Amino acid sequence: MADAHAGKARARGAARAVCARGGGGGGGRGAAASSSAIAALALLDDLGAQHERDVAGDAEEDDEDAAAALPGPRVVYEGANAATTTPPPVLLLPGPFAARPRRGTRRLCTAVLGGMVGAACAELSTSWQDDVRWRSAALMAVALVVAERGADPHLPTVVPALCRAVAAVMGEQARSSSLSPAAALRWSRRCAEVLGCFCDGEVLWSLLQPLCATESGGSGSSKRAAAVLVLASAVRGAQAATAASTTTPSLLARRALEMAEQDEGLRQARDVGLAAAVRELAAAATMGGGG
Repeated sequence: MADAHAGKARARGAARAVCARGGGGGGGRGAAASSSAIAALALLDDLGAQHERDVAGDAEEDDEDAAAALPGPRVVYEGANAATTTPPPVLLLPGPFAARPRRGTRRLCTAVLGGMVGAACAELSTSWQDDVRWRSAALMAVALVVAERGADPHLPTVVPALCRAVAAVMGEQARSSSLSPAAALRWSRRCAEVLGCFCDGEVLWSLLQPLCATESGGSGSSKRAAAVLVLASAVRGAQAATAASTTTPSLLARRALEMAEQDEGLRQARDVGLAAAVRELAAAATMGGGG
């Protein structure tokens, strides 16, 4: 029991190091990972291998893990050389990873994800410091890449936090000509892309649809626009995951298009930010294998 706790503690530390260093700053590529990030990656891989030896999965778990491999040929890890990918990727998964982390690493990170996500969401939603918010979003984005479907239980926490963060940044940009919050907005939306790529589309829709359907007007317009932008990012991730097929849109894309067409408040939005968000949502939902 003590060894298990120690392993999780080491995994938590290694995962934080990978996420913090792999997230980059203003959007730098993971291929240029620092030596500290490389060391953290090696430790995380070693801990994952140890976990596989200590906690052998049954045949059903192994089959499920194999079936949940990286979705679609157009989704590429940012640590890989995406320039050599043919056709070019539709979605780059953030972080220093060049390939899918091993099963033990993913399971260990999933086991400690709650604490990491909870802290990141709190900072993302409440901090007034731009650098704190974008670093929290970057850390969470990389953690979500490792966790994959293991993030599903945390969606009720993560999704509203992303919407609040995007709304806050949009409000700041509307009041100021400064572009300093842009990194927080970009990384929050990258989190949503990862969720759309890996997580349960039904759950994501159930959480985002009520926020997108909120009546606009006053401050409600910016909150609704933020939710629509988060949904657009999630749709983009879901579409990238199914980009091998140009004839079968993702569940999120289908639901989003229906909402955009049927919701009069979205279809005839007068608020500039909301109208722009709706256009982006439509573009994401109709994105096919050609990107």
